[in-house]
This record gives sequence, structure tokens and C-alpha cells, in this order.
Amino acid sequence: MVPEAFSILTNGLTDSAAGVRDAASHGIGFCLTFESNNFAEPALPLLVRNLKDAVDYVRADAAVALMMFTQRQCQRGLPEPEYLIPPLMELLHDKYSFARFYAACALDCSCFGDKLKPWVPDIQKLLGDPDESVRQSGSNLLQIIDLSPSTNAVKSPGTAPALSVTTTGTSPIASEPADLREAKAHLAELREDYGEQHVEAQAALARVKELERLTKEEPNIPAELRAAKAHLAELRMEYGERYSEVRAALARIKALEENYRPSVVTNSSLTMPRKQ
Repeated sequence: MVPEAFSILTNGLTDSAAGVRDAASHGIGFCLTFESNNFAEPALPLLVRNLKDAVDYVRADAAVALMMFTQRQCQRGLPEPEYLIPPLMELLHDKYSFARFYAACALDCSCFGDKLKPWVPDIQKLLGDPDESVRQSGSNLLQIIDLSPSTNAVKSPGTAPALSVTTTGTSPIASEPADLREAKAHLAELREDYGEQHVEAQAALARVKELERLTKEEPNIPAELRAAKAHLAELRMEYGERYSEVRAALARIKALEENYRPSVVTNSSLTMPRKQ
């Protein structure tokens, strides 16, 4: 990217319009996933500053951009800037559940490891969060510093956690639902064609993770509701929380949950945290 184009993005982070600041976070987050992302790293302090933005979705999407950076660094085996830890830890106490969730995801890298140990009390508080996804994120953070109860969470370096699907006495692959097998095959094709960091591959990965979660935690929900939740996971990776496509998907899921409530035994939850 030419310097002039990137300067437009960095200037956008301090724009008076919340929508511009938010869009700039998305653009810089994408740049931070490039194979050579050194040119984008000077924007990190501005992203950190926006973690304190007055607008909920701007704070959350600044955390998303930092999450994309920390995950990319971890994949490349590069050290994470330690100055990111305190502001992300502070965001774990945010009133907005999306901000709490993405702050936890940004910290969920093995590269941080023992550096998170001084913050264990803050992380443990997440286990009592009203949002299920935030609680799971807290458990994942404790896992990387070997302080959580054992689970069957499977973590790949630099990626958000995915839950393994295992059935006693059977092959995990053989027991996987057809939609999950299909999603994994599609993900493999996208990674082969475009690379792991391409936005389509990232969206496909989000779909796979959500289908894995649903298979484990909500195995009896109707197929239509399962498909809607998997689709939402893809949209959340591609768009910000405030975009109309995401809001429409959320509304559809809520409507389906209302329609199917009598037949669903367990409480269902969305892939991403709900607004508290």
C-alpha cells in the first residue's frame, strides 16, 4: 500500500465522525494481516487510543483490528508488543459485550503466555460474565497460562479457539455433520486458492468454528436456526457489528429462536456476544 493511501486510514482513526473512525479500524486491521505489515504498525497506538472511544462499536472494532494484528504476529512467530496488554485488559471491563469479547480474543495468543499471569484476577472475572461467549473467552485465556479447568478446546497458534467434536468410540471426522464437513472442505479450498489471511478464508474459518460449537453445545437445534447462526459467524468476520447485514442476521436468529423455542431444550446463544 502506498504511504498516501495508508495515511488516509490513519487520519480516519481520529476523525470526528464515529463511522469514519470505525471504517478506518477495519481498513487498518486488514493491513495488519499482510505478510509484511511493518508499514501498518505505526497505527497501533491510535487503535489503542480508540479502545477508549465514546462510541461502543468503535471501541469494539478497534479491538477487532488489534485481534487481527496479534493473531497474525503469533502465526508468524513474532513477539507481541507488551504495551497492548494493559489497555486490552482494561477493555475486559467494558459495558459493551462485543468490546469485552474482542479484547479477550486479542489477548488470546500463546505469544503473550506468562505475561498475562499478573492479570489473572481480571481474567477470572470473565468466568462470571453475563455473556456466554465472553465467559468462554475468559476460559480460553486461562488455558494459555495453564490455569483453567481442562476442556476439549483446541487452539491453533494465533487463532480464536475452536471446539473439537469427539464422540466416544467413533471417529471424530465420521461423526461430524454434513454441513461441518462441507464447510471444512470449502475452507481448505479457499486457503489453497487465496491464502489463510484472505477475508473469504477468514469468514469460512469463522463458519467452521461456529458449526463446531453448535455441534457440541446445541446439537438439537433446528437445521434452519443452525444455518442462520453459521451465516452470522461469517458476516461478523466480514463486517462490523453495526452493519445492516449483521443486524438483519441477528434479527433473523432471534425470530427463529422465538419460533422454535418450544422445541429447543437447551438455551441457545449467538456466536458473538450479545449486547448487554
